[in-house]
Amino acid sequence: MESFLNMQNNKRIKNKFYIENLICLFIILNPILDIISFLVRNKFYDNPGTTNSITALLRPIIPVILSIFIFIKSSGEQKRRLLLLVFIYVLYAVEHMLLCMDNFREWSYGTPKQEFSFVLNYTFFVVTLIVIKNIIGKDSKLKINRPKTNITYGKVYNSIIIALAIYIVSIFISIFTKTSSYTYPEVNIGYKGWIESGNCLSIFLILAFGILLSQINIPKDKKEILPLVGYVLLAIVTSIYMVFLMGTRVGLYGTFIVLIVWTLLKLIIDKKFILFISGLLVIILLGLGVFKFGSATLNRRTQLDQANQNIIEAHAVEIDEQEPKKEEKKEPKKVAEDNIDIKESKNEEGKNHVTKDIGEVHEKIQNGTISNNYMTIPQKESIEKLYEEAKQKQVDSNDNRSQQLIYHVNLVKQERDIYKIFFGNGFQTPPGELILEKEFFALLFNFGICGFILYFGPIIAILLWSIIKVIVFIIKNRKTNLFKVIRNISTKTFMQMFLMVLVVALSIVIGYILFNVSNSTLIATIIILLYNRIKEEI
Repeated sequence: MESFLNMQNNKRIKNKFYIENLICLFIILNPILDIISFLVRNKFYDNPGTTNSITALLRPIIPVILSIFIFIKSSGEQKRRLLLLVFIYVLYAVEHMLLCMDNFREWSYGTPKQEFSFVLNYTFFVVTLIVIKNIIGKDSKLKINRPKTNITYGKVYNSIIIALAIYIVSIFISIFTKTSSYTYPEVNIGYKGWIESGNCLSIFLILAFGILLSQINIPKDKKEILPLVGYVLLAIVTSIYMVFLMGTRVGLYGTFIVLIVWTLLKLIIDKKFILFISGLLVIILLGLGVFKFGSATLNRRTQLDQANQNIIEAHAVEIDEQEPKKEEKKEPKKVAEDNIDIKESKNEEGKNHVTKDIGEVHEKIQNGTISNNYMTIPQKESIEKLYEEAKQKQVDSNDNRSQQLIYHVNLVKQERDIYKIFFGNGFQTPPGELILEKEFFALLFNFGICGFILYFGPIIAILLWSIIKVIVFIIKNRKTNLFKVIRNISTKTFMQMFLMVLVVALSIVIGYILFNVSNSTLIATIIILLYNRIKEEI
């Protein structure tokens, strides 16, 4: 269990600068830059040009320096491979932007400039991945000075933990000083400190929480006691925040899932019964706390359900007020029966299964009052399909994610454009309510099959590769006791495999994963750490 406070006392190590230190520095700087970005954005809210200037200029500096360094240090063959990769990603970016330009119309939420910023951010993830792979990758061919493997791993793990600590400490300071922003400002629920997006924050915290737990072990000597105490305290504070104060489902459910996985790994792989019992007690205590005191997440769900009930009741009152009054005097009994039929009919028509804005757009399409430049013909047809399918499937009007998926599936069908299937039809081209929140599907539909492979492919590849390697390893040693074979693979390796599964699951269920630079840097780091461990252990 290495730590920055407990590195080997080696003069050569202390006096030499190793290039992986810049990677560690970049990981640590990301939360600081996120905080600066939020504070600047709120300080200069009336001047949008100022909001992105600081972090947009500072954040790429280290990756760009490292990219240039890697290219210089690479052999001729490696240089050709790197240039080929650059050509492929540039070609994709040009094709994507050219194809989706026609889809930007009056109703679009974003602009071509914002679309390009998403392409850049996803490309930045790949650049970060290549940089980390070449510097700390197990089979890196760069001729550079490197410390021992355990020292490198120790520095990288602890840089992630320090980044986690920066987020947590800043959030609690903001809560105590009453300067924290709300995770869900529309209902004033949850605290996310000085960070822009609660969902992006929760994804970083849950992944870093998994790394933090994998560092917790029974100390072998006195030097490991102090780091262990720090890890345990940070894990406790982080879990309390994510379960009770954050307000996101990732924070609440993710904490329990990661804790359960870690606890089982300590029992099955490490056979550390003390840590197994400790993890079990923490899970029980957190569960009892949620049952007794509740959490910001559950409170938010209750408020949303109440708000939906209020909308339904208000709509019913509106229908009552619109009922005809004059006919009631002529035929009281007959009209009363007619009114029941009218009310049921209006309730059926009035019970929207799309959002109010989409319903209004659909009505304008039906009335023929939509201008030619407002939206494309395939977009019009997709809205009509969305309206029909949402009504048929009884989709809730506030279920934006289901409506988004229905719309984009139909948009691909209506466009019938093979090039857009491969290169995408644009992420920022629909209105805000129809922008896909689930990044997995956004990359597949809006950035095309090529974009999905180029940007999400590394995550799928490392996950499948690691699973196959483990299965093959077990099959090769099938004559040996299964548990003995599995225990040859470390808890850290299994935890990192699980975190990759979690990344895929979150991108399918929740939202943006790779767009946020802090998250993409962390994911790229975990990918290379997992790659190295599989290479070493199997």
